[in-house]
Amino acid sequence: YMTPGPNIQQMNANMLKTVAREMNGIQDEQKDSLYLWQRNLFTEATANAIFGSNNPWARNKSLIDSFW
Repeated sequence: YMTPGPNIQQMNANMLKTVAREMNGIQDEQKDSLYLWQRNLFTEATANAIFGSNNPWARNKSLIDSFW
């Protein structure tokens, strides 16, 4: 499943869609920590790509801190 080919390409595309949607929604708001914002964004996007949008990290964002 994780070998190069259409499956891994689809996972990458799903992750990038989540990141693009979040980046396109950025307004003039200031983030307290760019590192934490990026870490949380990429963790959630990767979890969505691997496990689908109904995964534990999407349902409970506090798990991201616990994971790290």
